[in-house]
Parts: sequence; C-alpha cells; structure tokens
Amino acid sequence: MWKRFTSNALANVVAGASGMAFQLGVTAVATRTFDSSQFSVWALAFSMAALAPLFSANLATIVTRQLVTAATHGRSYTSEVVLESARQISLLLGSTALAFVAVTAWALQHFSPDLQSVSANEFTLITLLIALSQVWQISVQPSFGWHYARGQNWMIAFGISAARAGSLAGVVAACLFDPALWAFALCLAAGAWLGLAVIRRSLAAPRRAGNIKRDALASQRRETTNLLKGFAIWSLGSALIQYALPPIVSILGTTNYNAFYLAYSLNLIVVGIVGAVGSALLAPIARLREEGDLRGLVRLMKTLPAATGMLLVTLLFVLWLALPATLSMLTAGLVSEGDVKPYLQLLGFQTVARSIAVFFAVVLSAGGNPAQLARPILIELALTAFVAVPLGWVYGDRWLLSALATIGAIAAATTMWVTLESVRIDARSRIVIASRFVGIQALVATLWYLVTSLNVP
Repeated sequence: MWKRFTSNALANVVAGASGMAFQLGVTAVATRTFDSSQFSVWALAFSMAALAPLFSANLATIVTRQLVTAATHGRSYTSEVVLESARQISLLLGSTALAFVAVTAWALQHFSPDLQSVSANEFTLITLLIALSQVWQISVQPSFGWHYARGQNWMIAFGISAARAGSLAGVVAACLFDPALWAFALCLAAGAWLGLAVIRRSLAAPRRAGNIKRDALASQRRETTNLLKGFAIWSLGSALIQYALPPIVSILGTTNYNAFYLAYSLNLIVVGIVGAVGSALLAPIARLREEGDLRGLVRLMKTLPAATGMLLVTLLFVLWLALPATLSMLTAGLVSEGDVKPYLQLLGFQTVARSIAVFFAVVLSAGGNPAQLARPILIELALTAFVAVPLGWVYGDRWLLSALATIGAIAAATTMWVTLESVRIDARSRIVIASRFVGIQALVATLWYLVTSLNVP
C-alpha cells in the first residue's frame, strides 16, 4: 500500500508542480506584458475563472469511490455504466461552470473599482476565455476517476502537465504580438486544449459499451447525483471561501490589490501541494473502509496530523524564505516585498488552519454520506458570510483574512469530528486523534507566527 501511495503521491505532486510552474510562469509573463492597471484586471479575471473547475464537485472522487466499491463487493453495475453516467454529468457541470463565470464576471464589473478601465463586456469576454482554459478539468473527471481507482496517477499527472505546458506556451507566443488582454486570454485557452489533445489518447478510459441498459444508466446516474450533492456543497463552498478571495478583496477596494493577489497566488502553491498529496490516499482509504479495516484506518488517522504538519512547515517556510527571489523573478518591481509579506502571513494562518484537516476530508470523502460531507463547509460558509465578510467590509482586508483563519480552524475541527463519527471508532482512539490534531495545528501556527512576525511591517 505504502509503495503505491508514495508513487501516486509523487505523481500528484508532479501534477501540482506543473500547476505551480503554470501559475508562476503566467504571472511573470503578465507582469512584464501589462502595466499595473491592466495587471489588476488580468489578476481579477484569472481568479474569477479559477472558480470554473471547482464545478467538477469532485466528480473524479465519486467515480473512484464507486469503482472501488464495485471491485470490492462485486456490485451489479460495471465500470462502463459508472463512467457513462459520469460523462453525462460532467457535460452538465461544465456548461454550468461557464455560465456561472460569465454572469458573475459581468456583475462584478459594476462593483469593483479595479475594473473601471474596461467595459463589462470586455471583462466578461476575458474571464470567459480564461475559464475555457480551465474547464477541461471538468471534462476529464470520469477518466481521472478511472485512473485513480486503478492507481494510475502518473497518467493523470502527464495529462495535467501537458495542458498546463500548452497554456504557458500559448501566453508566451501571445507576447510576440503585443496582445490585448482578450488575445492573451485566447492564447491561454487555445494552448490548454492543444496540450491536452496531444496526450488525450493516453488518458482515455473505457469507451461506452454498446449493451448498456437505459434503466441501469438512469439508476447509476441517480446514485452518482445523490453523492454529488454532498461533494458539490463541499467543493463549491471551499471555492467561495478560498478562490473567491480576490474578487471579495477587490470589492473591498484595497489600496494594494496587486500585492494581495501575488501573496494569494504563492499561497495557493502550498494549498495545491498538500491537497495533491492527500488525494493520493483516496483509493487506499476507500478500500480500507470498504473492507472494514478499522484498525488500519485508525492507525492511519493517528499519523496524519503530524505528517501534514511537517509538510506544511516545510512548504510554508521555503515559500517565505524564497519570497525575495520569487518576487524579483515574477513582478519586475511591480510590488515590494514589504507589501506582500503581511498578506502572505495572514493567508498562511488560514492555510495552516484548513490544511491540517485535508487528510481527514479524504477519509470522509472515501465513505461519508452527503450530509456528513456538507456539514463542515456549511458551518464555514455561514461564519464567513455573517462574520468574516462584514468585518472586512468595516475594518478592511486584513480583518477579513484574520477572521477567515479563525473560521478555518473551526471548520477543520468540525471536519475532523465528522470524520471520526463516520468511521465509528472507539472513544479512546477519538480522543487520541483529536488531541494530536489540535496539538499539531497549534504548533504549526505558532511556528509560522514566530518566523514571520520577525520581519512583517
């Protein structure tokens, strides 16, 4: 199990690294192509478009879970039925994502002071084109789920890397023609789909069998949709909290939006790597749950907080120490280190609060029901809407980020507790796991505070 996990985790990290290289590369090209006001428009459109792939609602996770269940218990449905129902659902999700991004971008134009230099239609077009460069992640969810269930994470890593490399090549090519914002976004989208097309055959899952019965397909679609409800609340709620931060800060009218956006983009690297490593455990944990191996599951959950904490400490501290060189490479003097550090510190606290619970979320997604999946994120959404956003509106963006960090810790504790409820383990094991979770979270947050507070203005 651990040999397979290590290989799959490495594959997921490679996929995450390709996303990191893409994010940093596009940012570096954009800061050298656009002036400060144009970059603000680009950064806001880019962050808006990042909402699109989150409409996948973790469909790949559901497919993986269903295929593992079928293989373990000999369920009546076949992989072809699971995949075909998922393909139909992914088409609907992709269309919904594009419509949401277009409508939201058009509406945001009327509220953000950073968008007054462009028309509403132009900003909507730019955002929609960037969303097209991201929405492929929804279309490949069925194939990804099939490969995850088979432990073929390297195939997924190659596919993601190819799409990212194509996007980056597209924006580099666009710079040769001194493009407008919309042309830059168009090259980004075209490059992504061309890159994915190069490796598409390797990513292919089994094609639809000709003898699938309509009743079986409808039944499977209902089962998948039922699970999707919980996953949709979870993923879309996380999106509103994490990926909607740039639009929210833009509406608050911060005087240093570009510095915030760069800190936000760098922090996402840490979030992405931790999530990538955690997702590699999905199929093994699903098998443990389906086989009823509670002892193995408890042993795993006792080690997860410390392992996650060590990973977070390493990533955050490397990011902090490399910040001067990174900004020099990315921004060409667009913002200063002193402007970025306070935002990066506050975003780091939120990352610590939420990411320690990533592995518990994987355990929950491998066997929890829709209500259990939705509960932690609904609590976090309510507190964000009624506490964090009002505080930010009255006192500014730093109050918003501080409140989000505190709320993230509450949501993480809820995720951990709901996960323990879902596996029905003994009280002593629950106390041990919960104590380790809280202790590691406090330790990492304290270390981050001590290191970063030494030179934050």
